[in-house]
Amino acid sequence: MNSIGISESSDLFRAVNERIVELAVPILSKVDLIWLICECPNDECTQAMRMTQAEYDAMRAEPGVYAVVPGHEQRELEEVVGRTDHYVLIRMPGDRATPDVRV
Repeated sequence: MNSIGISESSDLFRAVNERIVELAVPILSKVDLIWLICECPNDECTQAMRMTQAEYDAMRAEPGVYAVVPGHEQRELEEVVGRTDHYVLIRMPGDRATPDVRV
């Protein structure tokens, strides 16, 4: 990881994903899954994951919860709060005010 902190890196990837979803709105009724970038804290990660609009909205409703590609979770730094075949939901340290996310 470079000089960007863990949270800043994940927040940057989150902002990119929000823009992807925003741009995809016109076609969301025609597609089942949206391709998003991994929100892991590794600022060199370029892997993608898939999720539905409903899954993305549920994840975003929980402060401090990020979606990462399976295998990118760092259990010593993050809490795993949800898992699917396509992505893992993690909570960053210090963001434990909300209950686990159900997927």
